[in-house]
Amino acid sequence: MSECLIVRWFGDGDHRSAGPLFTQLTECVEAWQSKRDAWESLRIGHGVNHQVRLPNQETWTWAELQKVAAWKKIPADGSIFASVPIACRTSEANGMVDGRAGLDVECWNEEHAGRQYDASLGGRAEISITPVECYVPRSDTTGHPAGAAYNMGVAENNDALRTLLVRVIEATGPRSLKLFTEGSLSLPFNAHATWFADEAALLDDLKFIRRLWEEGLATYPVTPPLKTFDAAQHRLVWHPARSSETQHALWQDLAKRMPAADQVTPEGIRETLETTTLDVQRIGDGWLLSNKPYLTDEFVAQIYLEVLENAQGPA
Repeated sequence: MSECLIVRWFGDGDHRSAGPLFTQLTECVEAWQSKRDAWESLRIGHGVNHQVRLPNQETWTWAELQKVAAWKKIPADGSIFASVPIACRTSEANGMVDGRAGLDVECWNEEHAGRQYDASLGGRAEISITPVECYVPRSDTTGHPAGAAYNMGVAENNDALRTLLVRVIEATGPRSLKLFTEGSLSLPFNAHATWFADEAALLDDLKFIRRLWEEGLATYPVTPPLKTFDAAQHRLVWHPARSSETQHALWQDLAKRMPAADQVTPEGIRETLETTTLDVQRIGDGWLLSNKPYLTDEFVAQIYLEVLENAQGPA
């Protein structure tokens, strides 16, 4: 099983720097959970393996984080990171109890993103939560110490996570926000939930999928074009929660529909969002797509297939 959840933040071309975005995201966490411990492990990275010197202290208040983010210059190829324990329902021998998970926030400047990987994969910031088990339901709870209460606790954690996603969307205005679990590349069809600020944001995802299909990834991690199915060469493309049969079926569905990528229109996207079986939550002018009651139980890949199928028209 994956080790953590990852929420990736994709910008809207405003070239927001890491410091202000870090302040906004950590403020979202502060407002989301009023009862939590102090922030820890604050660091500012420079390039790949260097760090900017900061005051030597083990814990930080949010006000102190804010001051560092505002006054300490983050290099153009740098990043800023901090972590905090958060409350969640966890399982123990006697059932589900109030426990703790770890939450990390990291933001980076544009040059840092470009040096490390294709920026279309990582975005400009991430919120990660460990362990992922607190958010993933069991298909069979027979024999588990918590029994049926296990999935009830997981549902509570998912409800809280959904609240955080909405708070981040409303407070920071991303172009797109996506929820992943570790194990594969952060490709649109591997997301468990996704936010689109408008129809153009979904079109951007389709353009990225088409580029992956036709050209692959030229930067780390180098990936050959997806238009030829190769389970070994594309092992990072498909999330391991998908069986080999499901991976191939998704590839076949994409192969059938990819020729319609140039025919997708904003009107067609809106029509598809009205008919999809995914849960669609309207927030401002955008849409948050997910599955209920568990965000992490399934993927939202079907929205891309449905949009492409709508563009193809009747067979």
